[in-house]
Amino acid sequence: VKDSGIKYIKLLTEVKFKNLPVTNVKFLNTIKKIVLINNKAIPLINNKIKVLVMTPDFKVYKYKVFDNSIDLKNRKILLSWKNFNGVYDEKTKTFKNANGLIEFKNALNNLKIYNIKTFLQNMDNKKIQQIHFDVSFSNKKLKIKINNFNLDSRINILNNNINLNSTSKCDEINVNNIIKITQINSDFEINGIDKKIYEKLQNKKYTQQDINELLKKGFNGKLNLNIKDIFFIQNLGFVNLKSQFTIKNASIEKINSNDLSFLDLNISLETSPKLVNIVANFFRPIKQIAVVKNNKAIINIKINKGKISINDQQIKSN
Repeated sequence: VKDSGIKYIKLLTEVKFKNLPVTNVKFLNTIKKIVLINNKAIPLINNKIKVLVMTPDFKVYKYKVFDNSIDLKNRKILLSWKNFNGVYDEKTKTFKNANGLIEFKNALNNLKIYNIKTFLQNMDNKKIQQIHFDVSFSNKKLKIKINNFNLDSRINILNNNINLNSTSKCDEINVNNIIKITQINSDFEINGIDKKIYEKLQNKKYTQQDINELLKKGFNGKLNLNIKDIFFIQNLGFVNLKSQFTIKNASIEKINSNDLSFLDLNISLETSPKLVNIVANFFRPIKQIAVVKNNKAIINIKINKGKISINDQQIKSN
């Protein structure tokens, strides 16, 4: 677990089982000590986290994390967790849990992350991470709610290339019933990253030569963002963003010299004129850039062969 900043975890495990052949095995695990890479221990955790693992056949494992809390006295915060139960299937390499809750509470603030549901799958050529949760935060002046947030991240390996995809959805973000952002959807994708270089980046064991090789080989991707409505006292409108990019034969030298010949980029943004007027208070050129048509403010940006154009008007060439 060194990549997570932990040097080692000391466990006490009690095992119970029935007869021979061994069946209905129960492992009761108590975390006795966690030591970080800098050799500092976390004494507040000692004996606080207990996990029961049960398996009838060493193929399917049921997990139960016992409800408990930790008093973080130095920060005057009570950290508690509830309902963390899960199932791991050895054949499909999947882990699921549902309805977990984490709460941070002190005299002034209360933060809850609840309805936590996760799905994990770790195969040789495919990795999936899915998480769902709701959030509520409150104190005397501020109330924030995040309703029905979902994140789906996937890694697929094909012909020694890594393809990454991440999608997220959220029904609503609400701040004091004054600011509301509804139906937020995003989709982010990167394709064609060399597997060896990706693994080095993951393990933080890359060199400048690896970065140069990644830029030279190149990759492509996209980013899409859709927001149905943004409210601030009144309905300010929507945001629809679509973008695609390809990077190939790039180098640090080209980037430092503002040579964009390695980049092929298309960005299409549609939003409401009301939002453009608000943004113009901070960034005046947006009113000159945006084209208003059918009650939509439209901005199209293209970069191709080192040339930049906004709404089909070229503004720079190398």
